[in-house]
Amino acid sequence: MKRLSRLSVILIFSVLILVFSGTIFSYTNEPYKDIIIDAPWEVEWGKSIPVLFGVHEGDIQPYYFYDIKIYDDITGDLKFTITPSILGLPIVGNCFGADYTVVDKHLWYYVYNVDSTSFAKELNNVRIKYLIDSVENPLCHAGSDVSKTLQTHIRNEPFPKFPNWYCGDTHYHSSFTDAWFGVYGELGAPIDAAIIGGKAMGWLDWIAVTDHSHAFSQHGTDELHDWNSFKNTCNKYSECLIGEEINCDYNFILGEPEGGNHILGFSINNLINDNFANKNNPSCSEIIKQVRVNGGFSYAAHPETETELIPGLWDIYEKWHDYSLNYTGLEIWNTNLDGEEKTKQITALEDGKKKWIDLLLSGRKVFISAGSDAHGEFNRGETIFGYKDYGDTGFGKAITCCYAPSYSKNNIYNALKNGNCYLTNNGALKFSIVNRFATAEKIGDEITVCKNDNIDFKIDYNLLKNCNLKLYAGPGIVKTPEDDYAFGTISGTNTVTLNLQASNNAYYRLDCISVSDDTKRLYTNPIWVKVDSKNSDGDAVCSRYDCNDADSAIYPGAKEVCGDGKDNDCDSSVDENCGCTPGQTRQCGVTDVGLCSFGTQTCQINGQWGSCIGAVYPSPEICDSKDND
Repeated sequence: MKRLSRLSVILIFSVLILVFSGTIFSYTNEPYKDIIIDAPWEVEWGKSIPVLFGVHEGDIQPYYFYDIKIYDDITGDLKFTITPSILGLPIVGNCFGADYTVVDKHLWYYVYNVDSTSFAKELNNVRIKYLIDSVENPLCHAGSDVSKTLQTHIRNEPFPKFPNWYCGDTHYHSSFTDAWFGVYGELGAPIDAAIIGGKAMGWLDWIAVTDHSHAFSQHGTDELHDWNSFKNTCNKYSECLIGEEINCDYNFILGEPEGGNHILGFSINNLINDNFANKNNPSCSEIIKQVRVNGGFSYAAHPETETELIPGLWDIYEKWHDYSLNYTGLEIWNTNLDGEEKTKQITALEDGKKKWIDLLLSGRKVFISAGSDAHGEFNRGETIFGYKDYGDTGFGKAITCCYAPSYSKNNIYNALKNGNCYLTNNGALKFSIVNRFATAEKIGDEITVCKNDNIDFKIDYNLLKNCNLKLYAGPGIVKTPEDDYAFGTISGTNTVTLNLQASNNAYYRLDCISVSDDTKRLYTNPIWVKVDSKNSDGDAVCSRYDCNDADSAIYPGAKEVCGDGKDNDCDSSVDENCGCTPGQTRQCGVTDVGLCSFGTQTCQINGQWGSCIGAVYPSPEICDSKDND
């Protein structure tokens, strides 16, 4: 019954598309031309607003227009006119004295930098109206003008970051995601446009471009569907990380995919083919193996999100099927949290976090990441059901910040692979752990300490909004499933410390959720602390750090016993700094002439010579018929 219902719905949708086909202003990749106007939702003060103008599938339905006008939507003033010559487009005709151009390529785009300082501001926002003046060729009828108004916030202060921590988006779709499924389509903005937008925002140092596997395997053979073309384009930019969002576990009903999962494969050498074209999609276990064989590592994409294209009839993807698989991490934070589907997105994040904690408690070393899942969508999100003023996949609104000794693609890959990252849309948060024998300098590290040793936490933060800071330790000793240590509400920039006793193996992680706005959050990956409880000789140091666990007189920090022939303090030297052997004697004094005589000096247990006993020293000469001096 479900299959028949779906067939009926597909037919109805297809008919509607044919009836109402025309221009749509979005990234939804309908089966006719798409007009794209987009700009970052926020830029740093002093930076231009890079506006993306694009036409998709102009080869199917050419698009004719005179020019592009840019208005200040607050004052109504016309600010700029962008002519075809500025856009590098040819003049192909003239209507009533006005020249017009045409876009007849599959994908054409242009990034135009708008000077934000010339626009009026309301609460540090500029509101700009972009109008493409269209013409119907060859009749010179007035075309359906394309108009879009975008608001961009001007940030006065840089987004908070720590030195050597580089922030990015782990899940972005470019124009290489160019796919149509008969009822819905997908598209993204070009890679260079995303990089330009990220630089204008100020905090995106890198972007992991994870275009859909089916876009390469099923939907075409031209340059925009070619894996090598994608790799070559990405490799032109130091900010572009190679990834792929790979379908797995899908069934096919009436030729259409349903109900699978998605894997983010990073740093892969070759395309991972999802076999969508053959309707034979591999299991997620097999895809994870293929990613590893191709030199990469994998994260489960949006594990607790499910999307129904048609409720009750057609699932685009489902919640993650099998958490026991051997992936590197979970992209628990997927998309913007303050969009129209705020409740749904926060629930998916919280549910994903619970699954992650379950894995940590089971002993798995699994990491988390954040990604926007944006298909372009620098400013607002759009869906096949219409334009949304507050997008749920806003580019740069789900941020992963990773430690690297210096910036390079390989260093960011390594940080993602080893969990040296925190997740944020509210500033910066990190911590380290110091012990007498070991130091975990960054998130994702692992150290071993002696049982019941002190471990000192140093927590650094630099926040946009205040938040409640908690340190979690798992598995919990006092609470289930995790112990927590509350620092209360914190704000601004500061460092706080905490001292704990390491009594059992544990992981430690931080959460900080805003008090005034629960969409503003920070999460860190854990630091793992293993406890060595073995101490065979009962001294002050466990076996791992004791150079001789069979002798209680030998351990790091012990006092060196001179003359015992042992390396008591485990510094690889025997009886160092010892001036003599305990019990050894020697002559002392000045002379034995006249009244003077030598004494005896004995070596003490600390290896140092004691006082001179029995010596008579020279004294001033007096008239007593003796040799006093």
